[in-house]
Amino acid sequence: MQIVKSGYIRATRRQKEDHKLRHNCIQLIDNALLILDNPNQQVFDRYWSHICNALIPMSQRKEALYRRLFNYSVKHVKSIIKNNKWNIDFDCKISYDPKEDTLRNADWVNDGMYLLRTYRLWMNDIKCGLPKDFHDSLSALTLSLIFHSAVCDAHYVVVK
Repeated sequence: MQIVKSGYIRATRRQKEDHKLRHNCIQLIDNALLILDNPNQQVFDRYWSHICNALIPMSQRKEALYRRLFNYSVKHVKSIIKNNKWNIDFDCKISYDPKEDTLRNADWVNDGMYLLRTYRLWMNDIKCGLPKDFHDSLSALTLSLIFHSAVCDAHYVVVK
């Protein structure tokens, strides 16, 4: 008995799905563009707009899938334009901004909890009495600037 890894199964399934999507995309473009006989720019642009709108339901409204379909379409349309020697200006690109990493991750939460504990301990010490020496006074002043005056810039608060 041979054990098949699940990663291989997923990759095979993804390749089959990719092939099916590419085939559907090419078929859509061929049905739309190959009926044209040397179209002008305006006619071509109108057909291209219809093709782009038809890709949305094909992509099941998933952004990454839409980008792949769009790129297949651009490649195929460029080959049609070249093979039929159409005088069409077609330079189409899709651009996207990848999602930025979130600031609020587990480290951020842990640092915030540590800072809250430090603040509470410091406030408790203040309630118990005034700072005893210069170092404690300087620490209290620095913490007061950070917590109560919102001076959190590293240029203003330098702890050595």
